[in-house]
Formats: sequence, structure tokens, C-alpha cells
Amino acid sequence: MVESDGPSVKEISYFTLFGIKMVREIFQVVSLCLWQMLKILVWIASQLLFNAYKKLSGPGAEFSQEARQDQTNLGKKEGPCH
Repeated sequence: MVESDGPSVKEISYFTLFGIKMVREIFQVVSLCLWQMLKILVWIASQLLFNAYKKLSGPGAEFSQEARQDQTNLGKKEGPCH
């Protein structure tokens, strides 16, 4: 019998397939983590934009509501001659 110095072809193909499977699973886990992080970042950005919009339009919205109320009151006649 001849002794071989290295691994057999069967062992090499097994380790190659195992390595490819591990790389694929690692890639799936990393891509899932990146997708979740992207969703979280989009949610945070939307919350920040919404809060900034509320702060910027808060007093203006109240003022415009008061202005609308004043405009509706202008159309009403006051006094004894309705």
C-alpha cells in the first residue's frame, strides 16, 4: 500500500462543501442583520423627521387654526341685527 501525504479527494470535497455552506449561512445571517439595522435606521429617521415637523409646524398650526376661527367669526353678524 502506498501512503499518501495529504488528505484524500473525498476529504477535500467534504471540507470544500462544508466551507461553502458555512460561508452561505454566515452571509445570510449578516444580510439579515443588515436588513434589520436598515429598518431600524429608517424608523429612527422617520421619527426624527416627524418630531421636527411637529416642532416646526406646532405653533404655526395653532395660529392657522385661530386664524381660521377668526375668519369664520368675521362672517357672523353680531349684535341685534342678525
